[in-house]
Amino acid sequence: MTRTRNVEARRSYVAKDTAHVSTIQRQIEKVFDLPQGCVRICHPSGRKVRGTCPIRTLRAKYSA
Repeated sequence: MTRTRNVEARRSYVAKDTAHVSTIQRQIEKVFDLPQGCVRICHPSGRKVRGTCPIRTLRAKYSA
């Protein structure tokens, strides 16, 4: 028996390397219905990441 899914997935894809941090922050706020500005993405050192920084750079810093 095949079951169909009636509920759309909230998050279905991994962020692209070319996406900017600000885009990902907005998407997280939208998906989880959070107020604007409450999501903060940081460097491993704890510093806030600029919104224009690509996700590729952030992934490299965390994997190093």
